[in-house]
Amino acid sequence: MVGAVMAGFFVAALLVQLPGGRLADRVGRRPVQVGGLVLFALGSVGFLVTGAPLAALGFRALQGAGTGLTQVAGAALIGDVVPEGLRGRAYGALYGGQIGGLAVGPLVGSLLGVGRMPLLFAAAAVSNGLAVVPLVTLVPAGTGRRGPRRVGRSKPWQDRGVRGVALAMAASGLVSGMYEVCWTLLLHLRGAASWQIGLSWTLFAVPLVLVAGPAGWLVDRLDRRRLAMAAIVGSAGFAALYPFVASVAWLVGLGAAEALAVAVGYPAVMAELAHRVPAARLGEAQGFCGAIQTGAIALAASVSGALFGVRPWLPFDATAVLMVLCVACLPWVWGGRPEQGSPLGEAIDRGPAGPEGATSGVVAGAVDRAEGDTWRTVG
Repeated sequence: MVGAVMAGFFVAALLVQLPGGRLADRVGRRPVQVGGLVLFALGSVGFLVTGAPLAALGFRALQGAGTGLTQVAGAALIGDVVPEGLRGRAYGALYGGQIGGLAVGPLVGSLLGVGRMPLLFAAAAVSNGLAVVPLVTLVPAGTGRRGPRRVGRSKPWQDRGVRGVALAMAASGLVSGMYEVCWTLLLHLRGAASWQIGLSWTLFAVPLVLVAGPAGWLVDRLDRRRLAMAAIVGSAGFAALYPFVASVAWLVGLGAAEALAVAVGYPAVMAELAHRVPAARLGEAQGFCGAIQTGAIALAASVSGALFGVRPWLPFDATAVLMVLCVACLPWVWGGRPEQGSPLGEAIDRGPAGPEGATSGVVAGAVDRAEGDTWRTVG
């Protein structure tokens, strides 16, 4: 039943992401984000009312649906309002915000214990309710709304670039789903205390938050596709190594190092997707790629525990092999030349200088106001 409750989150997120992305293209990003936050808050309140297993399955599914809607609409919103030369940094900020919660939740949960878990559910409900406020006050109504008119006949996933992004997100989903189940099991096997397990998640998340800005800057300046592939290969290498490390301290430290190695992955693939897809279809494309990633998470989570029971190293190394195979296929799926960062991003960083100072100054000045709007919206 515990496994079913955990799977209910991912199944619900998987089911809502593609229709949620389409809805965000029709009615705008803000209503879908607000609806997702409200659903998550309702699911959290439900856990305060009853802990019956079947009810918990429904409440967890509500949380998964809310998360799926919020993530799809939020990622599409950045593609709408952020100039291409700043999208890497914007998606880095978004990812840093998401991971920031991971730096707090597991550690606090391990310190409070099961007996005080209602406090965490109450905090989750309140924080999701409060998150509605900046969405309503800072995001203009109708942002991303294209109305019922169909834009062309092709679907986003018919584009090779979108399929490549989906494959990259599937690879990251596989390792995320495996860690959901096996990371705690591995630390328990090595004799780690509960607080050490919670701390390991925090120490993985904190470096990601700290380097989100520089990682986004790299995405804006360098080849997005190669950065994404390097991040996946780096994560696969760490995953293959973990089960052969006997020390809890080394496992925790290597987890923090992995965060530094893979920090560019999310902003790279998101910036690539926003580059490939017209704004009128970006929500649908985000929903498709998000559903692929969520499906990979659910699949890996469903089989990793059984594989761990056979051999502790098996889920880690099997996941690493699958990730490397995904990377090997990416150049063929993507095709064409690598995608460099936008010259606009370089102009913003360079600013007015030299004989071309007037031109650079116009570019930087024109983007300065947009950059300010960008960070208010991302916040």
